[in-house]
Parts: sequence; C-alpha cells; structure tokens
Amino acid sequence: MKCLLRLFVSFLPVFLLFSACKKEEKVEIPKEFPVDLLAERWELRADTRLFSNNSEIKDKSVIQAFAEKEAMEELFETPFQQGGQEAGLRFESELQARFHHGENQGMLFDIERKGTRFLFFSRDSYLVNPQSPPTDNSLGYFHSMLEYTDKLGGILMDGMRPTREVRVAHGNYKVLKVSAFAYVLNSYSGIAADLGVVHQKGLLFNEFDDEVIKYLKLTDTLAVREYSIIYSLRK
Repeated sequence: MKCLLRLFVSFLPVFLLFSACKKEEKVEIPKEFPVDLLAERWELRADTRLFSNNSEIKDKSVIQAFAEKEAMEELFETPFQQGGQEAGLRFESELQARFHHGENQGMLFDIERKGTRFLFFSRDSYLVNPQSPPTDNSLGYFHSMLEYTDKLGGILMDGMRPTREVRVAHGNYKVLKVSAFAYVLNSYSGIAADLGVVHQKGLLFNEFDDEVIKYLKLTDTLAVREYSIIYSLRK
C-alpha cells in the first residue's frame, strides 16, 4: 500500500502539469464560419536588437543611432497608424483563412493549429537557397532568422528550393495576436566593392530566431524590432 501511495505521489506533479497544459491550450471552435477579426492595435514585443560578427550589440546608443538612420519605425509603426486598422483576418473554416486589407480579398492560407498557436501556410510558394549568401531578392541563409518555416522542396536551378510563407499567431477565434518583426539587413559578400553589397529591409509576419547570428560576419549587420498585431472579433 505504501509503495502504491509513493508511486501515486511521484506521478501527481506530472499529471497536474499535463492537466494544466491541456486546460490552457483549449480553444473553443466557432459553431459557424466564416469568422471575421479586425486589427485593432499593436504591441511592441521587444525593443530593437542589433547583431553583427556572430554576436549581439548591447550598446543602446549604437542601437538607437542605427534604428534612426534606417528609419525602422517606418517599416511597421507608421504604416499601421496610416491604415493598419483596415487589416482583417477571415477564418473561412477551421482549416483556411485569409489575411486581407480593406476591400482586397487577400490571400488564402492553410491553417495548422496546436492549442493556442496558429500557423498559417500560404498557397503560393517562393524560392530560397538556404546555403547561399543573401541577395537583394532573397534572404539566402538568413532565411533561418524565421522561427517558423515550411519544409523545403527539391533543389532547382542554382540551388534554389521552393517553400511556403508561414505566419504565426497566438490566441483564439475571438482575440488573436499575430507576430511580426521589422528587419534591416546589411551584408557584404566580399565579391566586389559595389556588387557584393546587399541592403534589405522589410516586415515579416513571423517570429525571430536569434540563432541566425551564427551567419553574421564582421561586415554584416542585422537589426530586428518585434511586434504583435492584435486582431479582435468583428462586432
């Protein structure tokens, strides 16, 4: 009897932890579709981070100077203030959704959900070579700064491989936080003084994986500013 009691007690914390996780991840599925959510506001998930030469730069004055020089706020914050509230997310079903803006119907995404985490996979694909340096049109091996990615297709010409865009959000069908990050990438391949310089900036609807710093050489600089866009059920 004592052995049974000790066995029960030893498994109790695991059982309680499992039960808590199951409760936290429960999402109520709408009885009817479509379900429309609208972008109401945004939150800053993390202040601007700056990376170079396989490491993170911590000097706040250097970070601020770089962010101001590259006008990083204009990559997300300014556009959202000028019309981001027109952005919407329509769940056509439990397995499909559209990100749209205004009257634009938007692109259709396939959904994979695990608890309160939603992954949206685009129907269209794009090409990337995860083994090559970045170009003006491709992230190359900096593609690894995306926390969530789709599997890569077969190798095509010049090592390019097809993959799908992945967007990530957390929450439920009433309130959903869509992750995004603005980035600026300056990279020098060393091929030529002018042709080898890559300057990319933009907004990605994903989460940032700082393991990417292993690709940053002394001549490379990457700045990242992370956000959440809060979508709420249309009233």
